[in-house]
Amino acid sequence: FAPHCSDAVYEELEGLVLSYHDPDEWESLKWKCEQVSTGQLDIISEVGKVQFHLLPALPDNRKSATARGREGVLRRKFKHEARHLWPQSSEAKIGCVSSPIPRDRLPHLNDKTWLRIISGDLPNRRNALREWQDGSFKQSSVEMFARDLENMTRREPGRFSCLALRIPPTADPKYLEHVLSGLQQNPPPDDLPDDEKQSWDSATARQIEDVVQHAGSSVRTTHASVYCRLISHHADAEWSDESILDVVNIAIAHDHPMNDELVVPMGTRDPIENLEVNVTRGIAADTIKRLLWQNPSHLPVVSAAIDSLVADAHPAVRIAAIGVCLPILNLDHERAVSWYLQACSYDDDCVLACRDSRQFLAYAVRTHFQDCEAILIRMVNSQASEVQRWGSAHVAAVSLIHKKMRRQLKICVVGTDHQRMGVAMATRDLVGDERYSNRCQSLL
Repeated sequence: FAPHCSDAVYEELEGLVLSYHDPDEWESLKWKCEQVSTGQLDIISEVGKVQFHLLPALPDNRKSATARGREGVLRRKFKHEARHLWPQSSEAKIGCVSSPIPRDRLPHLNDKTWLRIISGDLPNRRNALREWQDGSFKQSSVEMFARDLENMTRREPGRFSCLALRIPPTADPKYLEHVLSGLQQNPPPDDLPDDEKQSWDSATARQIEDVVQHAGSSVRTTHASVYCRLISHHADAEWSDESILDVVNIAIAHDHPMNDELVVPMGTRDPIENLEVNVTRGIAADTIKRLLWQNPSHLPVVSAAIDSLVADAHPAVRIAAIGVCLPILNLDHERAVSWYLQACSYDDDCVLACRDSRQFLAYAVRTHFQDCEAILIRMVNSQASEVQRWGSAHVAAVSLIHKKMRRQLKICVVGTDHQRMGVAMATRDLVGDERYSNRCQSLL
C-alpha cells in the first residue's frame, strides 16, 4: 500500500507510524525507571519498538528525513534484535513458536538439565527474541520452556512431581504452574507411544499435594481453578481432608464469578451450562460432583459447599450445583431433591433447561411428582424458547409414561412452535417402546 498511495495519504501514514506508541511501551518505561532507581543502569525500555518494526516496511524512496533519522536511532537502540527481526528476505514468516529444544530431545533431558533451565535468567515471552528456524519460530523464554516442562510432566507425572519439589523458590512461578497443569493428565496422553502407555501411571494424590504445598498458598487462591481441576481429574484418588476442604472453601468463598459476570440473556440459544467450566466456583462444584461419584463418603465434608452453591447468585454456578445433586440421589434422595429445588429457584428460567436438570427431573418425577410438576409448569410457560421446548418434552414424557399432566400436554400440543417441538421430541424418543407406542402414535 505505502509504495502506491497518494503523497497526501503516505504523509498521513508516515506521521501515524512516527507518533504511535503501544501502551506496553510506556509500561516498560515505568519499569525501567524503577530498575534504574535500584542501580541497574543497563536496562533498555521498549519505547519505539513498534516504530522499529514498522519503519523499515515503508519504501525508502518516500521516507522523509525525520523517518530515516528515527529508523537509524531505533536500529541502534534495538541492535540486538535487528538481525533476527529483519532478515535479508522481505518475505513474511508465519509459524508456531516453541523453545529451541527439539521435541524429540525433550525425553532425553535429565533432571539436572531441567533444573539448570529453570534456574536460568530467561526473559518473559514479551521481551524474548524469536528466531526463524526450520519452518517455525524459536524462542528462549520462560513461557516456552515451561510449556516443554508441562508436556513432559504429562508423559512422566511421577518423575516430574518429584522434580517439582526441587525447583528453587527463586524460580519463575510459571514453571510450577505448568507442572501442576501437566499433573492433571489422566488417562495417558494420546501422543504417547504404545509401549509407554502400558507402563504409564498418573500422579498420586500425595504427589500432587506435595507439589501444591511446595508451590505455596497462591495455588489455592490465584490458581484455584487449576487446583480444583487437579483434584477433579483424579477424583478416585485418596485425597486428604485438607484438600477436600480447600475445594469446599473455593466453592463457598472464591470471588469468581462476580454476580453480574458472564450472564447469558434469557432466551439465548447458547447453552448457559457451558459457562460453568469457565467460572471458578462452578469448577469447584464440578469437582465436588466428581468426588461424590467416586467416593460418596465425602458428602458430610462437602455439604456446606452444596448449601452455598445451590443459593449462589450466579446462574452458571447454580447450574453446576444442579449437577452436584445427581450423585446425591443415590445417597440421600430427600436431600438431593431439596437442594435441586433450591438451585432451581433462580429467577432466570434458563437454569431449568440445563442438561443435568433434565436428567435429574427424569429420576425425581417418579418420587416427588408434585415438586417436579411445579418446575415443569414453569418451564412450559417460560419466555425462553429453549426452556419451553424442554419443558414440553418432559410434560409429554410424564404424560405418556406416568399418565399424569395430561391437561398440560393438551395445551402444549396446540401451543407455540417450541412447545409442539418439545412434544414431538418426546414422542420420537418413546414411539419405539412398545409400552408407549400406541399413545405416541395418537399424538403424532
